[in-house]
Amino acid sequence: MILPMKQFYPDLLLRTPFYPHPTYHDSSLAATIKTPYFRAALQLARPSLYQELEKCSI
Repeated sequence: MILPMKQFYPDLLLRTPFYPHPTYHDSSLAATIKTPYFRAALQLARPSLYQELEKCSI
């Protein structure tokens, strides 16, 4: 049985979590927010929230 080829949208952007779910705890949130990977993802996902965090120097 031959399956038909699938075509995907050429501008598709798939976002997946960088950190596993168990690492998101209130106790480590401040440290997580300061990581470059998290900040880059936040800047892409929510530019306005990223700008507010930058204003607060977090």
